[in-house]
Amino acid sequence: MVPFARLSLVASLLAACAPLPVSGLFSDVPAAGDADAPTGLDAPASTDTSLPIDAAVTDVVALVDAPAVTDAPTIVDVAVVDVPPVVDVPPVVDVPPVVDVPPVVDVPPVVDVPPVVDVPPVVVPTPVSQVSASRAHTCARLPSGEVRCWGANDYGQLGDGTTAARSRPTPVSGLVGAAEVSGGREFSCARLASGGARCWGRNQYGQLGDGADSGSLTPTTVSGLSGAAEVVAGDYHACARGADGSLRCWGYNAVGAIGDGTINPRPTPTLVSGLADAAQVDLGNVTSCARRAGGTVVCWGGNDYGQVGDGSLTQRNAPVAVTGLTGVTSLAVSLSSACAARSDGTVWCWGRNEYGQLGDGTITSRSTPVRVAGLDGVASVSGGGGHFCARMTDATLRCWGRNSAGQLGDGTNGTRRSPTVVPGLGEVAEVTLGDAHTCARLHSGELRCWGDNEFGQLGDGTVTNRRVPTTVVF
Repeated sequence: MVPFARLSLVASLLAACAPLPVSGLFSDVPAAGDADAPTGLDAPASTDTSLPIDAAVTDVVALVDAPAVTDAPTIVDVAVVDVPPVVDVPPVVDVPPVVDVPPVVDVPPVVDVPPVVDVPPVVVPTPVSQVSASRAHTCARLPSGEVRCWGANDYGQLGDGTTAARSRPTPVSGLVGAAEVSGGREFSCARLASGGARCWGRNQYGQLGDGADSGSLTPTTVSGLSGAAEVVAGDYHACARGADGSLRCWGYNAVGAIGDGTINPRPTPTLVSGLADAAQVDLGNVTSCARRAGGTVVCWGGNDYGQVGDGSLTQRNAPVAVTGLTGVTSLAVSLSSACAARSDGTVWCWGRNEYGQLGDGTITSRSTPVRVAGLDGVASVSGGGGHFCARMTDATLRCWGRNSAGQLGDGTNGTRRSPTVVPGLGEVAEVTLGDAHTCARLHSGELRCWGDNEFGQLGDGTVTNRRVPTTVVF
């Protein structure tokens, strides 16, 4: 940088020399003392000797060549050229924590959620010890003694304290220690391990056995009953077989279904006349039958289709023997028909036959037993509204009769006048029939149902009819 004082001096000297031509200052200046020299020139030379012209000029040149101004690159080189800190900003370029975020990429807990994908606990069937189907509802007893029911519930027949239909099993309220359960038309009964019984649902004919005619949405105790070894509910009446072989019934008796020789209403258990060796009992619409210890069968009650089996259409108010039937090991009564399995593995049926439910290949009703065609090796038989099923000794199942809702389980809805195989079931331990649906308990404890499902009586959580077996979802 040129100091301010020196710049001022340069300016003064330039002003003093301005009037003189450059040539006079250099080559044309006469020497001192020359006679030709103009007088006007001598004055400044003699007056001011402190700064000779030559010196002044020299100084001016020196000042013009001021190195401070020429060497200004020092200013250029200042930090403008060298600004590496701005160019090199490695902290911004290298941000590995943002690029490498392995915790976000590897989230196996979200991908592997087996509890949500695998929901077998809902589908895995609850083991069932015994099952009973009725008109449009079904009940099952669990190993714990708890009873659960599902299907129609318009009269409280499910026993859960409501009248809401259920498409999945619902516990019967306040019922513990059940040894057996049986479904009637619009009511249900359970035999207790203590030998007593409790019923619930509709009660217009005294079928709950509590001495009243008002229904109950929860179980009510059957009056005066003890020592029961079997309890069965029919359409409008019920019966209990004692361990001593006696039989007591209650409920509807207008056509003698109670078997006490009268047609008087019986809202509490009443002893059946002349029967002391009952080994099994089953009930239909208004007809009752019992298998005796010796292998014969007796029936009583309504007989308009010959379902009493004595060769007549006469109503019977007390038990009469079914004609020509011996060696019976299993008995089933449906709406207005009955069948019996014999010790030789054959099945014989009698009564109403409009759907081919007698299995003889016809639709002719019979007042005495006829053999079911082509059926051998039977272990037990069960009856429903208009169809029957036989559990075979090899644990397979064959059904025949009405099939309007697929209750025969063969994948069709065509009526069968002779037995047809129910495919894909596995080993059947027990079979029970409702009005138009069928349920089978397998040896595994699993329960499968098929047929009519209008009220959810198949227990699969839907109201869709099934022509093949479907698993009950507990």
